[in-house]
Amino acid sequence: MKTQNSDRKSFTVKESYRKLVFVAVFKKDQFAKSWQWKGSIDFDNGKILFAGRGAFESEQQAKNHMLQFAHGCIDNRLGAT
Repeated sequence: MKTQNSDRKSFTVKESYRKLVFVAVFKKDQFAKSWQWKGSIDFDNGKILFAGRGAFESEQQAKNHMLQFAHGCIDNRLGAT
């Protein structure tokens, strides 16, 4: 795991959930005090692209929000609960 740095302007997350790999690149907009991300989930029949943005106090909060979205997308696609 990378060291958290509140001054960092971008970072990448690569993880897996239910044996599916997903990647997201985060960028901080310091003027709007928000984070935006673009990523993809590698399903067996192709990649699904996603993007998001939000105002968060820390990069960890932004990451947690994206992880929640990615996990929900994977669960929904696989029909898991």
